Amino acid sequence: MTYDDIEREVRQFQRSWKGIGQLQKCYSSSRFISIALRESGKTSYLIFGRGKGYEGFWVSSKQIPSVIRKKDKLLEYIRKHIGGARLLNIQADALDRIIYIKYQNNIILRFTILLKPMTYSLLIS
Repeated sequence: MTYDDIEREVRQFQRSWKGIGQLQKCYSSSRFISIALRESGKTSYLIFGRGKGYEGFWVSSKQIPSVIRKKDKLLEYIRKHIGGARLLNIQADALDRIIYIKYQNNIILRFTILLKPMTYSLLIS
């Protein structure tokens, strides 16, 4: 997938996205990472290529089939930091095939929810 293809997919997602959504279950295969995005009344899956000929970003209505799923350190990292977060924005880098995911997490510390949620960005290259 070329830079133009990735940029087109990101722009198409931004046009169709309502701006409200929660990132939920994350799954991975040897070629793709999938993150469920729950919007009001609808679940879509954000699919990211893992490289080596499988670069790209797609929005799908189907999850990665369970027979080809695998666990690894990248998946555990994404689950730890993104699971349950609120999606704020997805954008493509201006110069390379890099996708930025901006999200917000409420930090829970010993049953106390901090009043100011933290905002993070995840870089997928």
